[in-house]
Amino acid sequence: MAPGRNPVLLFFNLDDERFKDENFRKAIALGIDNEQLVQIGMSNLATVSNPVLIKGGFSELINDNLKHMWYDKDVEQAKEMLNDLGYSIGRDGIFTDSNGNKLSFELIVPAGWTDWIAVSQVLSSQLKQIGIDVVVSQVDFGLYLERIRNKDFELALSWVNYGINPYFFYERWLHSRNAYSGDNRGGWISLTTDSLLEIFRKTSDEKERQLAISSLQLIVLQEIPAIPLFYNPTWFEYTTYNFEGWPNKENPYALPTITGMDKAYIMMNLEPVK
Repeated sequence: MAPGRNPVLLFFNLDDERFKDENFRKAIALGIDNEQLVQIGMSNLATVSNPVLIKGGFSELINDNLKHMWYDKDVEQAKEMLNDLGYSIGRDGIFTDSNGNKLSFELIVPAGWTDWIAVSQVLSSQLKQIGIDVVVSQVDFGLYLERIRNKDFELALSWVNYGINPYFFYERWLHSRNAYSGDNRGGWISLTTDSLLEIFRKTSDEKERQLAISSLQLIVLQEIPAIPLFYNPTWFEYTTYNFEGWPNKENPYALPTITGMDKAYIMMNLEPVK
């Protein structure tokens, strides 16, 4: 298994009225088995993410008091939630609204991205188990990004650039300035979220930052702006013949990649072999 890089999420178009209900988004989240997505879709090379998308190297930032809110696949609970929202299951096993419209959505994924296409097909199969029909559409990459920018989609499999730490990641994912045209693919817009993110820019007080990122975790778990799935794998090689101190499974202090600012941090941690 390769180290996790940028997280992959299932994004809702939050401009679509059907996805404005957090309980509806939560029901969809309960229909997904991330382990199966990684095993089948990613050939077990990716890393399953936790629901708050804080990587192992920053585990001290995870609010353990919120772990009871972490969720896993629960088909019966998902169906119960959809039923409570007023949807009725049909003879074909698919829920319909009060007007008889089926819960059927298009999921867009970049054409040619064979691993993500496989993941999307597994997602479709999983969500059918809770009574939601998902049709996978492979879209040319340029058109894929254009459709997201124009809010011309229902569901999208996409990614967020993580950066050097979770603070930068949360800003890219959830700040309203990044809605649709940036990494905030689903268009999450919240004054509360923006205010919490601004704390990172205005203070170096770690206690204030810790409180802010704990509050962001609560928002992510309660309101499900998107559904975290897994981290894309990072491909790299290193040797301890001349230098030691490389990031590894036991000490994942940085992303082992030759791009981005992580490489400078890695260089600072290397020591010559004596």
